[in-house]
Amino acid sequence: MVLTAALVAAGWGMVWWAPELSGAVGDMAEATNLLWLTVLCGIAVVVALVTVFLYRNRKRQISILAANFLLLAGCFGFAVYICWIADKVAPFAPPVIAISLLTNWLAFRGVTHDELLVRSADRIR
Repeated sequence: MVLTAALVAAGWGMVWWAPELSGAVGDMAEATNLLWLTVLCGIAVVVALVTVFLYRNRKRQISILAANFLLLAGCFGFAVYICWIADKVAPFAPPVIAISLLTNWLAFRGVTHDELLVRSADRIR
């Protein structure tokens, strides 16, 4: 989950600062789209970091991971949309967000596996 947050934060920084440095942001619509993508990625980072500290309540952690997966999927779709509309504006953001989707899914699988393991141990007692 920390890896997810780090990857989304990296994508967030690349999406926001790289086009400005290269002068690729040409009009206000592109800048507004990048701002919304930055806000969505920022929310995904905060949710991923909050999820780390919910280790005592695995059911809530699983539900928040599922919500974060949907949020990251939205970020990915929006990043692809932005790259489709405005050519070469942060073309590296979708792969970074895709990797964060993968790490979020792996975290979801791990927490689900832990919950099943705890349930089976409770049954043995």
